[in-house]
Amino acid sequence: MKGQHIRGLNGIKGLAILMVISYHLFPSVTSGGFLWVNSFFVLGGFFLARSMEKIQEANRPHALRDYVFKTIQRLWWPLLVFVLIMLAYLLVFDRRELSYDRSDILSSLFFFNNYFQISAGRSYFTQMAGTSPFTHLWYNSLYVQSFLVGVAGIWVTQKAYFSAYYKAAFWLALMSLSHTLTFYLYQPSGDPSLVYYGLATRFASVAGGIALAYLLPIFLNACYRYQHKQAMLNILALVSVALMLVLSFTASDQAGITYYLWLPAFNILTMLLVLALVGGATLGRLVFDWGFLTHFGRRSYSFYLWYYPLLTGLLKALPHTAWTAILVLLVILLASEIFYWLVEARAPQPVWTWGSRFKNAWTRLRQGAWRWPEWRKVSLGLVGALVLVVGLLLAADYQRLALFELEYLAFTNKTHVQKAIYPGTEAMDALQTDLKAVDTTFKTDYVTPQSRQTVLDKAIKASQVNAEMQAFFEENKEVLEQAAALNPELVALLSPVEIIYATTQEVSLFGDSVALLNSSTFSDIFWQGNTYGKVSLSVYNGAQEILQDRVWSGLVKPKVVIQLGVNGGLDTDSMDQIMAILQGREVYFRDRP
Repeated sequence: MKGQHIRGLNGIKGLAILMVISYHLFPSVTSGGFLWVNSFFVLGGFFLARSMEKIQEANRPHALRDYVFKTIQRLWWPLLVFVLIMLAYLLVFDRRELSYDRSDILSSLFFFNNYFQISAGRSYFTQMAGTSPFTHLWYNSLYVQSFLVGVAGIWVTQKAYFSAYYKAAFWLALMSLSHTLTFYLYQPSGDPSLVYYGLATRFASVAGGIALAYLLPIFLNACYRYQHKQAMLNILALVSVALMLVLSFTASDQAGITYYLWLPAFNILTMLLVLALVGGATLGRLVFDWGFLTHFGRRSYSFYLWYYPLLTGLLKALPHTAWTAILVLLVILLASEIFYWLVEARAPQPVWTWGSRFKNAWTRLRQGAWRWPEWRKVSLGLVGALVLVVGLLLAADYQRLALFELEYLAFTNKTHVQKAIYPGTEAMDALQTDLKAVDTTFKTDYVTPQSRQTVLDKAIKASQVNAEMQAFFEENKEVLEQAAALNPELVALLSPVEIIYATTQEVSLFGDSVALLNSSTFSDIFWQGNTYGKVSLSVYNGAQEILQDRVWSGLVKPKVVIQLGVNGGLDTDSMDQIMAILQGREVYFRDRP
């Protein structure tokens, strides 16, 4: 029975990792696949609580210490090998990428990558603008942090001799507190990084799993004699997984309701699913005991380590088609399977035994009794240490150009109480100030035009050409004045004719975060137009469905501007699809912010 329970829970992990990979490969289809990350945290808390209770029952010296070290080592050893392989690859094939990733690497190895992402201001759209092969390791750090907090909390409740009821109530209270913090910290118009990466808000999933471990025996005892127990558990399992799948295809990582409702709901649904499977839901086991899912569940950590760098690397190098996505998925599956057998399944001896093992190895070396396997291990260790040292020495934290452009664009679109200088442009602004001083002293025009005309001045001068132009500008005088009031800097760059023409045009702007950031400026000049911009939207992958929906809803104007932004270009097939969706509209493509 116990083996079946574990097998079914491995099936949840298998489905979860497949949904997370699908979310990155097919974002327009499984837009809520990222929610399954919560399932890993819930299961982690559930297993943690059960293991801690067994340790307390065994009452073995150093058992808790051994368990904590063994768990962390089980995560850190494959992580270290993954980092070494990636460093070796970058040193040989992509030295430029290495110049961006030093803090990513160090924060990952020491399990604080999630807080590095927060402190560095790594929002969703900046990640897409500058993907790192180590970005996804925020989860690893958050998992270890949650594990340590969970160990400390369970130890306290054990030492306080809490009953199972009080332990469950304690962890449910922490779960509720964590969800409450999400309500306070999440800002719908801001960057969700603090909520998505923060321990305080994501610990709710682990707390829910721990609470479930104490609630489970209470629940099973309560319904032990219930006649329809099996039917109830089957319904619970089917309804839970059905709702989880619905959210996987409908939730959005940018919608406020996702953080306010769907993330907490997914925790609860996972808890109910685990309860049903462990309780003996036959229909649930029929699905989650399936060997296909349990196979991926047992290897979920290897899949997790490799899916992101392989996915981002291959999608940069290959055309973006459905066949490419399938090929990427197959490469991920193959590489992860090899890594599992060669690395994850062959974890080294516990850290606390390394001292005695090193002493014994040194003794055999002095006696000339070393065998080839020992030489092989030492040689691989020395090579790994060399790769790590050289990689970190050559690594740096330079900022990617695409990331700088997006951050600068976001900065310049903000309303500031005081005139602030963007940190990356101090030298340029200082030069501008010096040149203005030169212009003032010597009456030059390096940066200051000698005669700056307003839009009305331009109109008056142009109207002197003939009476017809004069009547035209007089008729549109209010339009020019209103445009100048909305955005004087933009209007100063345009002629009066261009301004009047733009205000009458029905144009739709469509694209990613660059289009989103430009929406205000676009609306200042195209009064009859509208905009749609979505963070991390890939115009070549996922935009067609959104664009089709807007066409059907009548929201797309006769003229369309497609902002390609920084998330990739268009291949011929994707462009043909977009043109077919737009049904003869006048289309313009832009590939710069």
